[in-house]
Amino acid sequence: MSIDELIENLQDENGYGKFIVLEMKERYDSLEDEEKIKLLDTLSATTKANQKWAEGKRKQMKDDK
Repeated sequence: MSIDELIENLQDENGYGKFIVLEMKERYDSLEDEEKIKLLDTLSATTKANQKWAEGKRKQMKDDK
């Protein structure tokens, strides 16, 4: 599945949310910046733990540039 498909499935609330989030996080480092931003935006709208993870990754992206 592509990142867009994972995001779509996450938003469908099909009961696999934890697995989809885990898959997204595992793929994060291998993604292009555009896809990373999509993923971070999506996870920022979910649980507090995911928001914190996304916030850390955004900070890391800024520091790397």
